[in-house]
Amino acid sequence: MAFKFVILLAVMSVASAGVIEAGWQPQAGWQAPTHGWQQPTTVIKQVQPATIIKSVQPTIVKQVVHEAPANYEFNYEVHDTHTGDIKRQHEKAENGHISGQYSLVDPDGYRRVVTYTADDHHGFQANVQREPVDHKLVAHAPVVTKVIQPATIQKVIQPATIQKVITAPVVSHGWQAPAHGWN
Repeated sequence: MAFKFVILLAVMSVASAGVIEAGWQPQAGWQAPTHGWQQPTTVIKQVQPATIIKSVQPTIVKQVVHEAPANYEFNYEVHDTHTGDIKRQHEKAENGHISGQYSLVDPDGYRRVVTYTADDHHGFQANVQREPVDHKLVAHAPVVTKVIQPATIQKVIQPATIQKVITAPVVSHGWQAPAHGWN
């Protein structure tokens, strides 16, 4: 806050200062006149103190609306013997407490049954059980027989072309270095 007053006083000081024309310089050898010189009249400026207005911003209050937990119940079941996809689920929610069960058949022939509950006090809790299924429900894919036919290989022999190379004898004329000394 004190910094604001310092800035305010600095602005007021600049506003009340006199104005000197730009480029004015006394000339060399200049002397003040001795006759007819008068004291300049004093001008007093009155400055009104700055009015400080404090603005108050309205307070924003966030209102949180608590909604009751949703109550619902659903279930579904899939039984596809062709693909082996067999599963079901049932879930129910009442007053923030969720309970349910789902099961599915694993590829190893066991049924996995998961019974679960969830609430704000205990969190999520699950109980997993595995029970054997009477028989494996694996979709039977058509039998595919892969036959590999050997490729026909033909052996082709091409006669090689033979060229006779005769080298000419090397003739030496006995060239020798010149006999003058470079020392």
